[in-house]
Amino acid sequence: MNQAGVDTDIITSNITLILGSILLAFAISYGFASRNLVSNMLSSYYGKGKFTEGQRIRIGDEEGVIVRIDSISVTLQQEKQQLVFPSKRLVEEEVIILSGGKDQEEE
Repeated sequence: MNQAGVDTDIITSNITLILGSILLAFAISYGFASRNLVSNMLSSYYGKGKFTEGQRIRIGDEEGVIVRIDSISVTLQQEKQQLVFPSKRLVEEEVIILSGGKDQEEE
C-alpha cells in the first residue's frame, strides 16, 4: 500500500495502539487474578519466622497443632481431622500460641 501512495502511518499506529491495549488488559487481569495467591505466599514467607511445625495454636475458633506450613497454606491437626487454611490468616487474624514447637522443645 505504501508503494501505491497510500499513507499507512495511521493504520500502523492504530494496530500498535490496539495491540498495546490488549496486552495492558491482560496484564491488569492477571494481576487481579493472582492477588490472593501472592498474598498467601508473602504471608507464608513472613509467618515462617513466627510459627513452626509442632506449635499448638488457636486461630479464631479453631485450635490444633501445626503439621505443615507450605507456600500458600497451613495445616492444623485437630483431634479427629486436619484443617487447611490460607497462610494469610496467620498475618491478618489474632493467633494465640498455646505451646511451643520443635525449636522450643530442643532448647
